[in-house]
Amino acid sequence: MSAVPGESAPGKYTPKGSVSAPISLGRQDYISVLLRLVGMELYKLRRRVMSKVLSIIALLSVVLVFLLIALVVALFLGSAQSQLAVRSASEPLRLPLSLYVVAQVILPLGQVLIIILAGAIVGGEYAVGTIRLMFTRGPGRIQFLLAKVIALVSCIVLSVVGMTVLGILLGSLLNLITGVAPNFVFITGAWLGHALLYMLITMLALFMYAMMAFWFATLGRVTAAGMAGALVWNFLAEPVLKFVFGVLASVTGGAMAHLWGAVPDYFISNNISTLLQNQGTSLFGLVLPGQVLTSGSAYPLSDLHALLVLVGYLILFIGLSWWITVRRDVTN
Repeated sequence: MSAVPGESAPGKYTPKGSVSAPISLGRQDYISVLLRLVGMELYKLRRRVMSKVLSIIALLSVVLVFLLIALVVALFLGSAQSQLAVRSASEPLRLPLSLYVVAQVILPLGQVLIIILAGAIVGGEYAVGTIRLMFTRGPGRIQFLLAKVIALVSCIVLSVVGMTVLGILLGSLLNLITGVAPNFVFITGAWLGHALLYMLITMLALFMYAMMAFWFATLGRVTAAGMAGALVWNFLAEPVLKFVFGVLASVTGGAMAHLWGAVPDYFISNNISTLLQNQGTSLFGLVLPGQVLTSGSAYPLSDLHALLVLVGYLILFIGLSWWITVRRDVTN
């Protein structure tokens, strides 16, 4: 027995004159759907215990580094050291060096944390089988892929900004124990521009390794593949290959030596170091430890070269992830 239009179904009571409101699914254009998927990914990240643990590790690392610097300064204050020694030891607590200290905490630690996060949000979908359900919900596969990429970018931006602000403010507070007044005469429009570029390059570095883990996790279908692949390449493969090509450049001569020595110029770490060094020279006035290139070229790498190489890697990682996502059969 079918219900008459405007009347309630059998067994149900609808007040006279009331009309059931249709369910609103929101706008269904490509961008609106993508933004909702990004919100979904961010919600899942916020609810994960792992995300909270990684965030706590990142923030505590910044706090511990600046507390350690303050402890060293306190030891100078408790001894018969001169005021000049105290001023020198406390420089990392004040701008501009506090910005450098924060970046040196973010880069090595952030690489590991973002690799873990990227591997988990991709490989985890395959491991528990939710990828099959996601691909049958209406949005396209590319929208799901882009949503995860944008969610990772959001995490990187928030983390870098949060850690930078925390480090600079904490360093300024701890500097009060030294009695050394901070000097901000170096802050100009040009300096602020270089500082902004310095932090954007730091974000780009983390995004590079996130996309590497993203591709490995997509290829291997498990979280461990994304983590292990990116960590091995970053901390083992590239250093070993740099050493090998350096040895080859030293034992050969002529054009071959130049060729072997130039190969590391196309590694991710060298090109990130190039961008950081070029901005760091303008920010801090010197080449700081940890930013010296190990390039075998007869000329220093340019920003344009570094950017083109890094963009090439991004196209490779995202493009391969896109190709695998579109072509892969997830029904098995």
